[in-house]
Amino acid sequence: PPLRRPSAPQQAAASRTFIFEQSGKVTYDRSASATLVASTTRALGYLDDALATSADNVSQSDIQDILDQFTSGTYDLVTSTFGEPSDVDGNGKVIFLFTHLVDQVGDVAGFYASGSLFDVDRGGDGNLADMMYISPTRPPESYQSLLAHEYQHLINFYQHAMARDGDAEETWLNEALSHYTEDLVDGHIAGGNAQLVDTYLQHPGLFTLTSDVSPLYGGNRGAAYLFLRGLVD
Repeated sequence: PPLRRPSAPQQAAASRTFIFEQSGKVTYDRSASATLVASTTRALGYLDDALATSADNVSQSDIQDILDQFTSGTYDLVTSTFGEPSDVDGNGKVIFLFTHLVDQVGDVAGFYASGSLFDVDRGGDGNLADMMYISPTRPPESYQSLLAHEYQHLINFYQHAMARDGDAEETWLNEALSHYTEDLVDGHIAGGNAQLVDTYLQHPGLFTLTSDVSPLYGGNRGAAYLFLRGLVD
């Protein structure tokens, strides 16, 4: 059944614990205690309290800048293109959790997990949040495209599976849409689309367009992106 929004907007907790389900090299479910370090009218930024020391770590001021950029440009652009996002907590904001657990998964800079929308007894992780998991160690110039990419996934699931009571999008097409979203925010290079295209074009016979392997890497993403980009153009 459809999720019911709270009758009144929920106040953002100064600190909270998120469930991080096993994925890749994170072989068992973890919990991450995090502190709210940045906020805008459309986004909340939480930073993992157990962040390891690294010269590559984003600072709290960096996260505020990243969220400001997301709110001032990305949010409205992506929403007007793909539709409204989910809002299970009724606050009109999405959450970005910056945690090294993303780095530990391997070969990802961030991801969206639809299980965050649901209670455990409904197959979710119990976070009950419209959230995305983000690496805190990426190049500064890549965050705009990264957040836009993951935000498309959040909208995509809500529009397909909840607003329209259908199936989640096919993985290859979902990823193609997110890579196209990077173009919308001028993140073609910083987000890595050019590299994916190059990987595909070097050996196009090695890759399949509608790969059912998740996550999709390299040439498969390049093929899917080029197909969708061609349709758009």
